[in-house]
Amino acid sequence: MDVDEAVRVLEARAGNPTFKRAVGSTVDEAVRTLIHVHKCSVCIDLDRAIELLQNLHLFRMRMRRLMETLDGLLKGNLAKLLEEVDIDADMAPEGGAQGIGDAYKALLGEVESFESYLGDLVEMVRGARAKCRERAP
Repeated sequence: MDVDEAVRVLEARAGNPTFKRAVGSTVDEAVRTLIHVHKCSVCIDLDRAIELLQNLHLFRMRMRRLMETLDGLLKGNLAKLLEEVDIDADMAPEGGAQGIGDAYKALLGEVESFESYLGDLVEMVRGARAKCRERAP
């Protein structure tokens, strides 16, 4: 039996007068609270969490390398440019970009990858929101 099936079984029983008499009102309330928490939570397994963290770490490293390349193409003036557009100059990348156009395309590619990782997280949160029928007290 998986967790979702176990929650469905308990949800069908919780609140039922017979179940409440058998386990007591405190246990019945505890079961309903756990069902609510389960429905209103985002749960990911360890492998998926590690994969997301690794992807985010790779994104950060690639962005750093790309920004270092861009700084080289701008002859060391990237920090000044980023300051003008209010971007933290500590976020920089690596790469074999041959020109500003190549660096720009590489940056856009990395941002698209990052958006994909964020999209996965958004899907998980939206799924939890859809399961959560009532707000926590």
